Amino acid sequence: MAAKSGMHYRTKNRDALAEYLRSREGEHVTVNEIHDHFRRCGSTMGVATIYRQLEQLVAEGQMRKYVVGSGSAACFEYIGAQQGHARFIHCKCEKCGKILHIEKSEIEEMARLLEERSGFRMDNVQTVLYGVCGDCAEDSADGDSGKDEKDFGSEEKE
Repeated sequence: MAAKSGMHYRTKNRDALAEYLRSREGEHVTVNEIHDHFRRCGSTMGVATIYRQLEQLVAEGQMRKYVVGSGSAACFEYIGAQQGHARFIHCKCEKCGKILHIEKSEIEEMARLLEERSGFRMDNVQTVLYGVCGDCAEDSADGDSGKDEKDFGSEEKE
């Protein structure tokens, strides 16, 4: 019998999912990654159950949900006790799709300047910076076609 806790029932699946998410606190996971984990562990927990539980955890403020770009799978981040406190700005590699973090404290100066100069307030939870990760940049450098910086818009003055 499932025990009722708050507005949801505590089930074996919910407890197993919560334990797994706590072990990945601060990391982004997709429903497919979670499903693959439980399948490898021999669990029969279905994708619909995982989605339903994750959405409930988002509603309770224990998870954040990110959809980074159209066509991308939603990512979920367990935040548990740090509810409401965005510690990171997300960076998405436009080549491989990897999501990286920059500590919020490292970008606060930029956020301060934006607000000071234009009144624009950055949403630390929703902000995603796009670019190329180090691995992909390295791969591009390995396959460099001999272009130099002036090919990318810098003009030499004669």
